[in-house]
Amino acid sequence: MKLSTKASFGGYNLATGNGTVTIAMTRGNDYKTRIYRGDLSGTFGTGPIEHNVLIGVAYSTRDDYALRDGAARFTVRYTMVGDGSVGVDSSFTPLKQDLPPPFRIGLAFDLPTDLDMVEWYGRGPHESYVDRKTSAPIGLWRGKLAAQNHDYIRPQETGNKVDVRWMELSGGGHGLRVQGDQALMMNALAFPYADLDRRKPGTWKSSDIKPHDHGTLLIDAAQWGIGGDTAWSEFGKPMALYRTSSTETRFKVRLTPFSGLGTTPEKALPAQATGEE
Repeated sequence: MKLSTKASFGGYNLATGNGTVTIAMTRGNDYKTRIYRGDLSGTFGTGPIEHNVLIGVAYSTRDDYALRDGAARFTVRYTMVGDGSVGVDSSFTPLKQDLPPPFRIGLAFDLPTDLDMVEWYGRGPHESYVDRKTSAPIGLWRGKLAAQNHDYIRPQETGNKVDVRWMELSGGGHGLRVQGDQALMMNALAFPYADLDRRKPGTWKSSDIKPHDHGTLLIDAAQWGIGGDTAWSEFGKPMALYRTSSTETRFKVRLTPFSGLGTTPEKALPAQATGEE
């Protein structure tokens, strides 16, 4: 599902994006990959409800997306105001009782390559997930975007941060701040997210992944945990506490452009995913 979005500042594009909802059952036994790269069942249909609605001093547009042949609906409203910021109000609504629980509900954006630093207030300094976060204290963290992915033996989902209050991406004298109305999960990477897709064994290694083309920003309201406590099999699913359910989910974020290095770069602790750079 793609929700056309662009955030720009001073004529410079800071992010272009789309919203994603992953709900289908998947093949294979790697739950860490399955959370994010599942096969989608059925078809997506798009049907804009209203566009170009002036609300006071803000400009708003809303789109409605049908999911899995009408089994669910994803609605997003973008509200643009005079300071250049964009409010994004998203909601996922299941419409059929047999809808499987979504592995994730969120938005995805492409980032220009010169946004090469990331700062956030949330769990760090390394990656964290809903069932893998005890070692990641809440704090103010900052590091190179290219240092946020862990070098697993083979490429797979990596770099996620949970309990994030806000995140800033910067470079070239400008940046983009992302802040939710609630603590969210965010993931910023220096390469296209598709580089983490599973491939034929032996043909693709984490050392093959380099910054190129564009970066990735993921903003999630809900995720499955990693699981794997017993085995990487059907029995290795996340414990029930760390799985999502097919219930209505709504979340709001604001995308705000800025000039300079960010809010508090001098106060942030260094953050990276794997050892020393």
